[in-house]
Amino acid sequence: MRAIRAGQGGASVWEATLEGVRRALRVSGPFLSTRPAWIEFEGDLLARARAADVPVAAALAGLDGRYGQPVEGGIALLTEWAEGNVQWPTPPEKARKLGRAVERLHHALDELTSAADFRDFNTTGLLDRPMALLREIADVSPLEPFVEEMRDRIDAVPRTSATFGVIHGDVHQGNCHFDGDRITLFDFAQCGVGWRVFDMAGFLWPWRDGSIEQTPVRAGCDAYLDGYRSQRPLLPQEQRALPAFVRARDLWEAGEWVAAGDARQKADEVRAGILACAKSWSARPLPESIA
Repeated sequence: MRAIRAGQGGASVWEATLEGVRRALRVSGPFLSTRPAWIEFEGDLLARARAADVPVAAALAGLDGRYGQPVEGGIALLTEWAEGNVQWPTPPEKARKLGRAVERLHHALDELTSAADFRDFNTTGLLDRPMALLREIADVSPLEPFVEEMRDRIDAVPRTSATFGVIHGDVHQGNCHFDGDRITLFDFAQCGVGWRVFDMAGFLWPWRDGSIEQTPVRAGCDAYLDGYRSQRPLLPQEQRALPAFVRARDLWEAGEWVAAGDARQKADEVRAGILACAKSWSARPLPESIA
């Protein structure tokens, strides 16, 4: 096996060859439970997507028919091989294909629900949880006005099967693989239930700073949006909320750092990050929408 990278939440990703076939092996944990409920949800999600002809790196079940196998207190999930190879800025034709693939994924998962209820990308998961975690370390009052503005926009989006449901949770150019004209989505370690347009925020990160003003970057982001909207037009409320979701992703990632990283041992860094974030958000007000 060959170590590839560290994943979200302390997971490690390995390249493995089994019976002559290249695979990806993700090891997460340790966990109090030897088989967390979400591992089956992730495996079922990938199986349903594959059955609907959505291009994903599907998980492989064990001899017991279940996904994920206990290993040294953690859980190992074996999937088909895929690794990020998308150039940045992403050429418009590839960005457009990725946008279409994300919408196809959402459509395929319309009827899937999470019995485990393990990860929510609603306003609680995106705003309240990270703010509460950061508050345990530092003063978050500089962020509060911006968080309320995000909440107002996000809460205005109607909750329907098209706008809210199972999502990948971490879609960006690093979690897709291109092989000629074929695209494969992978790394569903952050999958959960929430606002569908949040799945677009990872790729659209340049809207959070001046990067979007670079012509090749803007072209890729516009093409990604066009690809998604060619399959499902966004509601006006979603258009207006999308800049807030891009900003909320920064907050969510900060919460993940506190929950699974070493932020509690770096209080000064957390405080500085809060002030820098507030300064950046103040300097770049939310646009009315991402057109």
